Amino acid sequence: MAISVILPDGKALSLEDGATAMDAAKAISPRLADVVVVAKVDGEVQDLRVALKDGQKIELCKADSPEGRDTINHSAEHVLASAVIRLFPGAKVTMGPRTHGEEFYYDFDVAGRTFSPEDLEKIEAEMRKIIDEKVAFDRKSVSKADALKIFDSLGQNNEYKSEILSWIPEDEVSIYQNADFVDLCRGPHLPHAGFIKGLKVTAASAAYWRADSSKQSLQRVRGIAFPKKEELEKHLHHLEEAKKRDHRKLGKELELFLVSERYDDHDYIEQDELDLYVGVEADAPLDRTLVDFALGVASATFPNRKIRQTVKIAKAPEQGVSEKEKPLPAADIRLRGAMSPDDKKAFEATLHKRTDAKMVVNVEPHYTEEIGPGLVMWLPKGGRLRSIIEEQWKKMHFEAGYDIVYSPHIAKADLWKVSGHWNFYREGMFSPMSVDGHDYCCKPMNCPFHVLMVKSRTRSYREFPMRLAELGTVYRYELAGVMHGLMRVRGFTQDDAHLFCRWDQVDSEIDRVLGFILKMLRTFGFVDFEVNLSTRPAEYVGSLEDWAKAESALASALERAGLKYQVDAGGGAFYGPKIDIKLVDALERKWQCSTLQYDFNNPERFSLEFVNAKGEKEQPVMLHRALLGSIERFIGVLIEHYAGALPAWLSPEQARVVTVSDKHNEHGEKIAEALRAQGVRVSFTPSSEKLGAKIRGAQLEKIPLMLVIGDKEVEGNGATVRLRDGTDHGFLATGDLVSFVKERCAIPVVS
Repeated sequence: MAISVILPDGKALSLEDGATAMDAAKAISPRLADVVVVAKVDGEVQDLRVALKDGQKIELCKADSPEGRDTINHSAEHVLASAVIRLFPGAKVTMGPRTHGEEFYYDFDVAGRTFSPEDLEKIEAEMRKIIDEKVAFDRKSVSKADALKIFDSLGQNNEYKSEILSWIPEDEVSIYQNADFVDLCRGPHLPHAGFIKGLKVTAASAAYWRADSSKQSLQRVRGIAFPKKEELEKHLHHLEEAKKRDHRKLGKELELFLVSERYDDHDYIEQDELDLYVGVEADAPLDRTLVDFALGVASATFPNRKIRQTVKIAKAPEQGVSEKEKPLPAADIRLRGAMSPDDKKAFEATLHKRTDAKMVVNVEPHYTEEIGPGLVMWLPKGGRLRSIIEEQWKKMHFEAGYDIVYSPHIAKADLWKVSGHWNFYREGMFSPMSVDGHDYCCKPMNCPFHVLMVKSRTRSYREFPMRLAELGTVYRYELAGVMHGLMRVRGFTQDDAHLFCRWDQVDSEIDRVLGFILKMLRTFGFVDFEVNLSTRPAEYVGSLEDWAKAESALASALERAGLKYQVDAGGGAFYGPKIDIKLVDALERKWQCSTLQYDFNNPERFSLEFVNAKGEKEQPVMLHRALLGSIERFIGVLIEHYAGALPAWLSPEQARVVTVSDKHNEHGEKIAEALRAQGVRVSFTPSSEKLGAKIRGAQLEKIPLMLVIGDKEVEGNGATVRLRDGTDHGFLATGDLVSFVKERCAIPVVS
């Protein structure tokens, strides 16, 4: 009996009953069969060796497709496990991640061992051997009992496998075997390991079974894999560049913001427990020597105290062109907990006695924090940056026909019960506070307030569309382990807007929003985007007719805008389909910022109505919309995109006047005043430092323009212009100087 499957171009392909996606590839072209690694079947990624069914739609994916890359990382993960059990007999393999788009890892129980940099090198070398052998990934469907027998036969049965099997309700499970490793796995996997061309084991760190610190301590080994070696090299370069651009590092150096660096959920007990982190960059045997030294100093300084230890070891810094330029090995030592001032001084002094390594010591003699993690404080320069962004945001919104509104930071729990957040999102909300016998909650969303603003009186169809925008600060509980600088916080400001319109206005409103999103992002210098259309999930509210209309309207709008997009089937929220636009930064990373989404939930829950042209009550269409996502996260993205060197129009300080000596200060102040009068953010602080030091300081602070003044400039009534990249624009008289600076600092005009 033959089956027929549908190819992406709509053509049917006849195959034998029981045929697989690999059989389909062979039927199309033997050459295609050599390069295809995975298939999408009816939109779901599936192993090439799974039997197809009649009428299914199939797409064959090569190694360089998004599905192929995910599969390569997943298969590299199994190669990692095979290498570890070869090199470390008795190692128990536990679990890896659910998705593999960015990296792969496995958690190993290695009886308390800590993997060293040398161990990671051995693991990577063994993985390359397995890859060179083009070891196949063999898939089987077996019963749970047979799976345990297979594990036993290979000496790989352990308490973790038994527990994982107990989570699976079905009796039949799928297993994959490559070389001498076998594991429970849904797949899919590569036909063989030879498709992995670029490989790097990147790190090892501590982990816990099921992320529970009361359970067994494990070693998590991470890595990345690519279909081409060149892609690995590019990725590693981007990783190094990302370290330099880290917004947490730059935010501190440029004095933009403060946010807690303590993300763990550990309860510290005063006088009992200390938290010690030791990070070492050194070659063996000095690496372990430095670790043991730091641990020993802590134990000697604080006898009878429990010390909670975190140790990370990395290779020594890269050597320069000569031995003289070789940087010292480094140790980053951080101690937190209650202690006396004398103990603090003794601990620091003893550590600094070493001269064979750069000892960076940070002691925080407090066992609790006054603010808490995930809550941002904006310093003066960061406050100026945020104000610049928000003012531009407001200006563009007024020009686009929006009304800006404000809503309170808290509301009675009753509001969130009506909106549905109390039932659907309660785990993401902060605990209620009791006020006058009622429960109040910090708002996790702005939308219910905007709905109530529309509902505040009877609305006529003539009043629509209504476009309500707010820079609304919301509060959401995030797990301690996922917070990251400005990118993931517990209190943040959404650039929120909700559009209320009639069905006959939907198309034009969506077109306006899409154009507005692109205009806003391009104003901030982003030009590349990835677009996704997410459709109806299995569980949803609203009618099928409304969902179909909404999905069609979004798809048509994307086509009118000329935006290429991918369909994320079933990826919409329960209350409506959506468009997500990810911006692509200088390192080709994708950041989810902009969203346009239908909401069939809130209008229904709040009984939102207007009077239509026939005098009848009708429910308006509600659209959620964010352009930047959140102010905090967007600023983090901006800092990393520009490596801290923000465009002049965004820079908190656009220009700095630097004088050769004190006798030029009077003219320097006149130049600064002339620029301030034209709205330029310019500074001039008289200083006895040498000119070279002043210029270097401005460059380190990433000031876009330096205006140098000496005898020649005083005589010519102007200044010499120097850019932060070192470019010298020469002398300009005051009038020309003001025009030049204003032009350099102008806000981009984007159509």
